[in-house]
Amino acid sequence: MAERLSDWRMVYDEKYITSHYGEMSAFRRANNMQPHSGTDWARPLGTRIPAIAKGTIHLIQYSDVLGWVVVQTAMDKDGIIWYLGYCHMDSKPGYKVGQKITKGQTIGLLGDSGKSSGPHVHVTASRTLKGVFGVTSDKVDVYKLILANVRVPVKKMPVVAKAPEQAPVPEKTPTPEPEAAPTRAAVAPTLRSPRTRPAVKDNSKLGRFWHLFSGKK
Repeated sequence: MAERLSDWRMVYDEKYITSHYGEMSAFRRANNMQPHSGTDWARPLGTRIPAIAKGTIHLIQYSDVLGWVVVQTAMDKDGIIWYLGYCHMDSKPGYKVGQKITKGQTIGLLGDSGKSSGPHVHVTASRTLKGVFGVTSDKVDVYKLILANVRVPVKKMPVVAKAPEQAPVPEKTPTPEPEAAPTRAAVAPTLRSPRTRPAVKDNSKLGRFWHLFSGKK
């Protein structure tokens, strides 16, 4: 089964939370009240209250304890329908039961009607309409429920441009080194030493005469 997408939001920033689900404040002890059944956000009187999620207005009524209350239905990421109660409103909202609302739409104005210690909105969550007005055990921690259904935006990874492919560089053919110019000594032909031919003695008559005449013996 495909996972359902929910898109909830916190009523206000967490820094404005004054009391969490299950806490016992001095005010509650003094007034003999049960452990806190929701989450309180304190803001100036008349501050608009944004809807936690899209849904339908299911109930608008006044309670001696919770003051003006608006209950809306909303679906979580698992397809479960929840009843979300906004309590201690300043006045009766101008909605009608069955009217559709969107996330963030003003559902009413923050007040201190009913049994309240000061201007704030008390938000509760239950699987049943009766649970919104019941004991703490009929409810769940609405703060944790919201956190579980806040849609976290997916961060897009930056697209890195792919570097263009470079043509392969052809291998360089080594240039043959020029042959060294032959030295003069290498160019000059090797002169052969003249052979001394042994003197040949001429024993002819003419030869003997020539020797006598030239003085050579």
